[in-house]
Amino acid sequence: MYKFFSALLLAALSLLFAGSCNDDSFSESINDRLTFSNDTITFDTVFTTVGSVTKGFKVYNFNRKHIRISRAYIKTGQASDFRLNIDGMPGKDFENIDIAPGDSIFVFVEVTLDPVNDNNPLLVDDAVVFLCNGNTDEIVLEAFGQDVHLYNGKIIESETWTNDKPYLILNSMAIDSGEVLTIEAGTKIYLHSNSSIIVWGKLQVNGTFESPVEFTGDRFDRGYGRSSGGWETIFIHPRSRDNVINYAIIKNSVRGIQVGQPEEPVRMPSLTLNNVCISNSSFSCIFAFGAEIVANNCIFADAGYYGLVFLLGGKYNINHSTVSIVGAFSVDAGLFERYSRDAGGACVALSNRYYPHYAFDNNYVFYEKTLYNDLAEANFTNSIFYGNRDLELITDNHAEASFNYFFDHCLLKQNADSVDITDASHFRNIVLNEYPRFINDSIINGQFNFRLDTLSPAKDIGTLEILDKYPLLRYDFEGKLRTTDGKPDLGAFEREE
Repeated sequence: MYKFFSALLLAALSLLFAGSCNDDSFSESINDRLTFSNDTITFDTVFTTVGSVTKGFKVYNFNRKHIRISRAYIKTGQASDFRLNIDGMPGKDFENIDIAPGDSIFVFVEVTLDPVNDNNPLLVDDAVVFLCNGNTDEIVLEAFGQDVHLYNGKIIESETWTNDKPYLILNSMAIDSGEVLTIEAGTKIYLHSNSSIIVWGKLQVNGTFESPVEFTGDRFDRGYGRSSGGWETIFIHPRSRDNVINYAIIKNSVRGIQVGQPEEPVRMPSLTLNNVCISNSSFSCIFAFGAEIVANNCIFADAGYYGLVFLLGGKYNINHSTVSIVGAFSVDAGLFERYSRDAGGACVALSNRYYPHYAFDNNYVFYEKTLYNDLAEANFTNSIFYGNRDLELITDNHAEASFNYFFDHCLLKQNADSVDITDASHFRNIVLNEYPRFINDSIINGQFNFRLDTLSPAKDIGTLEILDKYPLLRYDFEGKLRTTDGKPDLGAFEREE
């Protein structure tokens, strides 16, 4: 009996103590105020007619009593470009929102902006207003709106893109067979997640040093402007020939440019790159199958795995280019992370085969096979290949097809036991395993800068022969004459003392 009464007394005391800590009544005191996790919610560039990412903040009740928000609403009313969701309920105007003592609620915000017919971002601002116990609190909302040309899963005929305002690609877009897309200097192209530019016809990019054409992802929040893998690729179809890209920046993709695809018979799509920078791709800068590619004064940098992947043979000439593969970044919970390259990777990978290729026989039975095709030539001249692995050149040679490659006056990082640079059939004047002394070779440490410092071993050791073959190479990535001090430097940049 004593234990029974003791238990009743303990329960009564517990209820009394709980009641003294948390009063179920609602406070009406002007001194009991709300607390907010943010005072301003800012959306970076939001493309007009396209919804933003979702951002949010929390509203806390740190008072001893329940508190009732008599009204929470968007200041400019129903016409506002902003939208709210408060504890799972969408809308723009809410009443009688209760918060228990020590508890909180989530407020989520989105915005869709109307076209502003202006190539410059336009600030759109508003506020979320909270009325509670005679107090008025405001959380500022602001977004920068950018009008765009929107292409949503569209197949286009011949047309010209100018820099009057950016181009936004949703759900990919394609250039039809026999048609030409011309992109003029200074044009910016933004691609949404999983989107590509598919070239069945032909692509002509006419950037300049002062006004390059830019291809990048369409997210700007939480560091995504620097993150890799934000969109897929520029895909050059195997039937597409004579594509030219001059002065362009291609960044933040999965594969910067894919040229061709494994198929039988193997075709030879063609692409010329002049003064192009492809960086921060989650897989590779270029991914090619039996293609014909010429690259002059180019930078291929900071990919997750590979710089240049040339499979299933083809013809390649890479001149006065800088390939530096030290990893790429994704964004996770607002933090930058380096992609793991333990599974493989290199500055250059060469192969005259592709496996497995999936096909059907005459009886429509599915099977796997290996495709082979001649690597007719893969010439690398006056270029730098340096990364964070011991093997920055991977070769895969099979007797079923020819395998021709040649590194001429190059700086190459490669385990000395894995390569014979005295083999005149593949190498001439190679600087092996010396750091090229870039100003900054990785976006990991900020904005990369592949110019050479004054002590670089890549200075003044290039061959002049390639300048006669490609006259545009007499000038470097920035338009500086390469022969002012005699012989050219390796890579895309000529050092000026």
